[in-house]
Amino acid sequence: MDPSLWIAIALMGLLLLVPLLVLPFAYVRVESGKALVVNKLNRSEVYFVGGLVMPIVHRGETIDMSPKTISIDRRGKEGIICRDRIRADVAAQFHVRINRTQEDVLRVAHGIGCARAGDQATLEQLFSAKFAEALETAASQLDFEELSRMREEFREQVFAIIGRDLDGYVLDDIAIDRIEQTPLEVLDPNNILDAEGIKKIVEITEERGRHRAEIEAAARRRRLELDTLVAELEHRKADALGRFQRDIGRPLTEADLRARIAALLVEHYGPRIDASAAQALVATDADADG
Repeated sequence: MDPSLWIAIALMGLLLLVPLLVLPFAYVRVESGKALVVNKLNRSEVYFVGGLVMPIVHRGETIDMSPKTISIDRRGKEGIICRDRIRADVAAQFHVRINRTQEDVLRVAHGIGCARAGDQATLEQLFSAKFAEALETAASQLDFEELSRMREEFREQVFAIIGRDLDGYVLDDIAIDRIEQTPLEVLDPNNILDAEGIKKIVEITEERGRHRAEIEAAARRRRLELDTLVAELEHRKADALGRFQRDIGRPLTEADLRARIAALLVEHYGPRIDASAAQALVATDADADG
């Protein structure tokens, strides 16, 4: 047989054998929370479980798909101004991740690179200003008391302003950790917005003080009226018992009191109750009290 034919057969066998030897080593398994981006000659593909990365012709990179948290903490002079110009200390956590689709993973991979996609500093650089601005915009539509009372509505408004699609990333959740009034001593009276906020706080405090004073005054009046009524009833009771004792001409006994109560029952209810029934009723009540 022609030696050149043997050479051709050997080359073909080698070409068939090489892939079989390379394939087990070319398969890359993807860790949980990551994806594999394979850049081929004319396209890029994303694998979430695993894929082939052929030597020389392919370039494979892993990209971090795990959720990341970006914290925004605005307090003191950096606090957020509400609609009524009162400044609020607000802290919130924004939970973001790369959206689990081919298109979005490639957007991130081509936009900022696989290595930087899960880097905390990179994410804060990308989103911190946007998230802080959303908090400011949402807070500017609410008075401070509404902001502190309507946390869920505030959160939903921030969501609506940001949107969930962030150039390949997705905003999963927002946690509002703190909403407090910025202390007065931190505010700058030379700042126009702070000056208006200080004025509003003073007005609210004075109004609450007046309202509290009115409630306390009304409570004192009701207590005085009640004490007066009790004293009057005690006086009437003592006067009635004195007259009854004078009528019978001797100190009152328990039997006298029962008889008098029975007589009053008969007098009040008329024909619906007779004297014997009234006395029995009074005796039963007395036994129960005893």
